[in-house]
Amino acid sequence: NLDKDEVLNMLEGFKQEGVENILALRGDVNPSLIPKQDFRYASDLISFIKENGDFNIIGACYPEGHNECPSLVEDIRNLKI
Repeated sequence: NLDKDEVLNMLEGFKQEGVENILALRGDVNPSLIPKQDFRYASDLISFIKENGDFNIIGACYPEGHNECPSLVEDIRNLKI
């Protein structure tokens, strides 16, 4: 549950430490926290990382489709972003 400034700060630290690979996941939403809206989906986070660093980015998916997505076709389309 980070905002863009917090992630940018982390990316700068990663660059300084020589990190090359990032596993970018949305993760489960914590119901006790008010979610920040900068990265609603993992694809939002991945796009931000691409714009702000030279990292190898790895993602993940649910092979059977995510339970929050209305269809497997839409889920696959989102995965290709």
